[in-house]
Amino acid sequence: MKIYGFIPARMASSRLPGKPLKFIQGRPMLEHVYERANFFKKWTKLSIATCDQKIKNFCKSKNYNYIMTSKKHKECTDRIYEAVKKDCKKIQNNDLVICIQGDEPMLHPNMIEAVVKSLKKNKKAGMTILGMEIVSHSQFINPNVVKIVNNSKGKVLYCSRSPIPYCKKFSKEVDAKRIYAIFAFRYHFLKKYNKLKLSKLEEIESCGQNRICENTTGMYVVPYKYLPSFSVDTNSDLKLVNKLILKDPLLEKY
Repeated sequence: MKIYGFIPARMASSRLPGKPLKFIQGRPMLEHVYERANFFKKWTKLSIATCDQKIKNFCKSKNYNYIMTSKKHKECTDRIYEAVKKDCKKIQNNDLVICIQGDEPMLHPNMIEAVVKSLKKNKKAGMTILGMEIVSHSQFINPNVVKIVNNSKGKVLYCSRSPIPYCKKFSKEVDAKRIYAIFAFRYHFLKKYNKLKLSKLEEIESCGQNRICENTTGMYVVPYKYLPSFSVDTNSDLKLVNKLILKDPLLEKY
């Protein structure tokens, strides 16, 4: 079984233009993501998928693998599918495709290991997604944090930017989880996903995972204990990560 990793990255972020190349402790954010993802040692190949010349030039300067894709993609998964078709000519239906969002500069390789291990173990799963526990009320009500709920067997039921599941008072007992942007697909499931049309709830929530919840089954969550690791969506996030990453011992290894 082969494992292909892709980091989708584009400069045209609505909330933080030029986000992938914003500096965090003297290095572009995309460099942090690629180097950290590369600590996972089971890759068949790890590449950056982009539509931007600036990111292409950055990849060439660092000798990173990259694939140029269309500028028309609205969802990162659509960009990944194009990259797979271009770069993985001999991929098989049960090979794994891992999507690692380019705005997760504090990711750890054991997060990748967790979604891969779960997908290999759960034969019913076509896709696994990391669900990190939410430990604060501020995270729970933050619309930039996509929440996720699942059934007793781990199958994802719904994703929302609203605080779900509903509770009168937030506590850890609510078992609230947020999507951490590392997704693992079996290739046949990625193909199936790509054929689905944009769904109503996906559009309303601005969350591509709801396309699966509305149209098909086979997406499972991998629960993960809280770590001080945050997606970068705004300048405030960028300032926060600049401080937090200094306390992360992984920073010293690359």
